[in-house]
Amino acid sequence: MKANYDVVIIGAGISGIDMACQLSMYHPNKRYIILERRQDLGGTWDLFKYPGIRSDSDMATFGFKFRPWKKSKVLAEATEIKDYLKETAEEYGVLEHIRYGTEVSQLDFDSQSSCWTISIKDVHTEQSEKFSVNLWCHVQVITTMTQVISQNLKVWKIIKAPLSIRNFGLKI
Repeated sequence: MKANYDVVIIGAGISGIDMACQLSMYHPNKRYIILERRQDLGGTWDLFKYPGIRSDSDMATFGFKFRPWKKSKVLAEATEIKDYLKETAEEYGVLEHIRYGTEVSQLDFDSQSSCWTISIKDVHTEQSEKFSVNLWCHVQVITTMTQVISQNLKVWKIIKAPLSIRNFGLKI
Protein backbone atom coordinates (compact mmCIF):
# COMPACT_ATOMS: atom_id res chain seq x y z
CA MET A 1 0.00 0.00 0.00
CA LYS A 2 1.34 3.42 -0.93
CA ALA A 3 2.01 5.77 1.97
CA ASN A 4 -0.06 8.91 2.51
CA TYR A 5 2.90 10.46 4.32
CA ASP A 6 6.60 9.79 4.42
CA VAL A 7 6.88 10.97 8.03
CA VAL A 8 4.34 11.37 10.82
CA ILE A 9 5.42 13.47 13.79
CA ILE A 10 3.46 12.99 16.98
CA GLY A 11 3.43 16.22 18.96
CA ALA A 12 3.95 19.89 18.06
CA GLY A 13 6.24 20.80 20.95
CA ILE A 14 9.82 21.98 20.63
CA SER A 15 11.16 18.71 19.23
CA GLY A 16 8.22 18.16 16.90
CA ILE A 17 8.64 21.65 15.45
CA ASP A 18 12.39 21.05 15.16
CA MET A 19 11.82 17.78 13.29
CA ALA A 20 9.40 19.47 10.88
CA CYS A 21 11.81 22.35 10.22
CA GLN A 22 14.64 19.90 9.61
CA LEU A 23 12.46 18.01 7.14
CA SER A 24 11.65 21.27 5.39
CA MET A 25 15.35 22.10 5.10
CA TYR A 26 16.90 18.71 4.34
CA HIS A 27 13.99 16.79 2.79
CA PRO A 28 11.66 19.35 1.23
CA ASN A 29 9.91 16.73 -0.93
CA LYS A 30 8.96 14.49 2.00
CA ARG A 31 5.25 14.48 2.79
CA TYR A 32 4.71 14.90 6.51
CA ILE A 33 2.07 15.69 9.08
CA ILE A 34 2.25 16.64 12.75
CA LEU A 35 -0.51 15.14 14.89
CA GLU A 36 -1.10 17.34 17.94
CA ARG A 37 -3.62 16.44 20.63
CA ARG A 38 -3.90 19.97 21.95
CA GLN A 39 -5.36 22.99 20.14
CA ASP A 40 -2.07 24.84 19.78
CA LEU A 41 1.60 24.13 19.29
CA GLY A 42 4.16 24.48 22.05
CA GLY A 43 3.91 21.32 24.13
CA THR A 44 4.93 22.15 27.71
CA TRP A 45 5.01 25.85 26.89
CA ASP A 46 1.35 25.77 25.91
CA LEU A 47 0.18 23.29 28.54
CA PHE A 48 1.38 24.91 31.75
CA LYS A 49 -0.02 28.36 32.62
CA TYR A 50 1.11 28.98 36.20
CA PRO A 51 2.69 32.36 37.06
CA GLY A 52 6.43 32.64 36.47
CA ILE A 53 6.87 29.54 34.31
CA ARG A 54 10.10 29.87 32.35
CA SER A 55 12.97 27.86 30.97
CA ASP A 56 15.67 26.82 33.38
CA SER A 57 18.10 26.46 30.47
CA ASP A 58 19.57 29.40 28.61
CA MET A 59 17.97 30.02 25.25
CA ALA A 60 21.33 29.96 23.44
CA THR A 61 21.45 26.20 24.03
CA PHE A 62 17.70 25.59 24.27
CA GLY A 63 16.85 27.30 20.96
CA PHE A 64 17.33 26.00 17.44
CA LYS A 65 20.79 26.20 15.83
CA PHE A 66 19.20 27.07 12.50
CA ARG A 67 17.23 29.95 14.07
CA PRO A 68 19.09 31.30 17.10
CA TRP A 69 17.35 33.09 19.95
CA LYS A 70 17.97 36.81 19.43
CA LYS A 71 16.34 38.40 22.45
CA SER A 72 18.47 39.77 25.27
CA LYS A 73 16.68 37.73 27.94
CA VAL A 74 18.70 34.56 28.55
CA LEU A 75 16.04 32.63 30.48
CA ALA A 76 12.78 33.01 28.60
CA GLU A 77 9.24 32.86 29.94
CA ALA A 78 6.79 30.28 28.59
CA THR A 79 4.92 32.80 26.42
CA GLU A 80 8.19 33.96 24.83
CA ILE A 81 9.23 30.38 24.09
CA LYS A 82 5.84 29.61 22.60
CA ASP A 83 6.04 32.74 20.43
CA TYR A 84 9.54 31.68 19.31
CA LEU A 85 8.20 28.25 18.34
CA LYS A 86 5.27 29.71 16.43
CA GLU A 87 7.47 32.23 14.59
CA THR A 88 9.88 29.43 13.65
CA ALA A 89 7.04 27.19 12.48
CA GLU A 90 5.65 30.06 10.37
CA GLU A 91 9.06 30.85 8.87
CA TYR A 92 9.65 27.24 7.80
CA GLY A 93 6.11 26.55 6.55
CA VAL A 94 5.35 24.04 9.30
CA LEU A 95 1.97 25.39 10.48
CA GLU A 96 0.14 24.05 7.43
CA HIS A 97 1.29 20.53 8.35
CA ILE A 98 -0.11 20.52 11.91
CA ARG A 99 -3.40 18.77 12.59
CA TYR A 100 -4.68 19.98 15.96
CA GLY A 101 -7.15 18.19 18.21
CA THR A 102 -6.00 14.82 16.91
CA GLU A 103 -5.14 11.95 19.22
CA VAL A 104 -3.25 8.88 18.08
CA SER A 105 -5.26 5.93 19.35
CA GLN A 106 -3.40 3.05 17.72
CA LEU A 107 -0.20 2.31 15.80
CA ASP A 108 0.23 -0.85 13.75
CA PHE A 109 3.30 -1.97 11.82
CA ASP A 110 3.03 -4.26 8.81
CA SER A 111 6.33 -6.09 8.40
CA GLN A 112 5.55 -7.18 4.84
CA SER A 113 4.98 -3.65 3.54
CA SER A 114 7.37 -2.02 6.06
CA CYS A 115 4.61 0.49 6.73
CA TRP A 116 2.92 1.91 9.81
CA THR A 117 -0.80 2.44 10.04
CA ILE A 118 -2.03 5.08 12.47
CA SER A 119 -5.52 5.23 13.87
CA ILE A 120 -6.53 8.72 15.01
CA LYS A 121 -9.56 10.34 16.58
CA ASP A 122 -10.86 13.84 17.14
CA VAL A 123 -10.38 14.79 20.82
CA HIS A 124 -13.56 16.88 20.95
CA THR A 125 -16.03 14.49 19.39
CA GLU A 126 -14.23 11.23 20.29
CA GLN A 127 -15.20 10.09 16.81
CA SER A 128 -12.90 8.38 14.40
CA GLU A 129 -12.81 9.58 10.85
CA LYS A 130 -12.84 7.72 7.58
CA PHE A 131 -9.69 6.94 5.64
CA SER A 132 -10.47 9.65 3.10
CA VAL A 133 -9.94 12.24 5.83
CA ASN A 134 -6.91 10.53 7.29
CA LEU A 135 -8.29 8.13 9.87
CA TRP A 136 -5.55 5.76 8.77
CA CYS A 137 -2.26 7.34 7.76
CA HIS A 138 0.15 4.94 6.14
CA VAL A 139 3.70 6.09 6.71
CA GLN A 140 7.32 5.11 6.21
CA VAL A 141 8.65 6.76 9.38
CA ILE A 142 6.98 7.50 12.71
CA THR A 143 8.60 9.59 15.37
CA THR A 144 7.53 10.97 18.70
CA MET A 145 9.64 13.96 19.49
CA THR A 146 11.52 14.13 22.76
CA GLN A 147 14.95 15.27 21.62
CA VAL A 148 16.76 17.23 18.92
CA ILE A 149 17.04 15.13 15.78
CA SER A 150 19.19 17.22 13.44
CA GLN A 151 21.99 14.65 13.36
CA ASN A 152 19.60 11.75 12.77
CA LEU A 153 18.16 13.43 9.67
CA LYS A 154 21.63 14.15 8.31
CA VAL A 155 22.55 10.48 8.74
CA TRP A 156 19.26 9.44 7.08
CA LYS A 157 20.07 11.76 4.17
CA ILE A 158 23.56 10.29 3.83
CA ILE A 159 22.55 6.62 3.88
CA LYS A 160 19.46 7.24 1.71
CA ALA A 161 17.82 4.12 3.06
CA PRO A 162 14.19 3.88 4.11
CA LEU A 163 13.93 3.58 7.86
CA SER A 164 12.39 0.25 8.74
CA ILE A 165 12.60 -2.66 11.12
CA ARG A 166 15.73 -3.78 9.27
CA ASN A 167 17.51 -0.56 10.21
CA PHE A 168 16.78 -1.03 13.91
CA GLY A 169 17.31 -4.78 14.18
CA LEU A 170 14.48 -5.18 16.66
CA LYS A 171 11.15 -6.91 16.40
CA ILE A 172 8.24 -4.48 16.40
